[in-house]
Amino acid sequence: MRRRRSTKTCNSGLLRGGWACLVVLLCVGCSKPQPFNQGDPIPIGPVHLIVSGVEVSAADDRPRFIWHGLQHGPKAGPPESMIQVVVSIRCSGSNRFVRMDLRDRMLERGGITLQDSAGGSYSTLDWPSGRYRGSLGDQYEYENWVAGFYVPQDRKGFTLVIKNLDRAPGQPSAATVPLGR
Repeated sequence: MRRRRSTKTCNSGLLRGGWACLVVLLCVGCSKPQPFNQGDPIPIGPVHLIVSGVEVSAADDRPRFIWHGLQHGPKAGPPESMIQVVVSIRCSGSNRFVRMDLRDRMLERGGITLQDSAGGSYSTLDWPSGRYRGSLGDQYEYENWVAGFYVPQDRKGFTLVIKNLDRAPGQPSAATVPLGR
């Protein structure tokens, strides 16, 4: 004679299986950022980004929106104590419309941030790419990106964090690139 399982036993087994699937899906979606070096191609959806250079200099005399750029971490001092970090990024692959859309989304939606060794995190500011045209060459604007940041001058150990907004299978959810200083 066949023994019947109770409905409660079956439901608890299904519930455990459902929780296990949910945990696996969450862990897959929460992967750690993958480290890259300057000059390495970083796969972001249909394109590759290459961090091609970094310039660190005293902040200019233009009005600075430093409080917007500082997300969290140590409090920023007065504007005079800020430096500017300008990161050159080359984008290759796909067509110019895809590169243009991705650039706008990455720079406007926090897809590119700067972190320092003290735990500070800084958003990309609206940066005039034409100002750095000499260091980037004469390539089309959406092939050469400029991510600019104002940070306190006593900060060191910068790392660029690039979120993969167009993640394809097998690509990292985010990339980190140590910039030094």
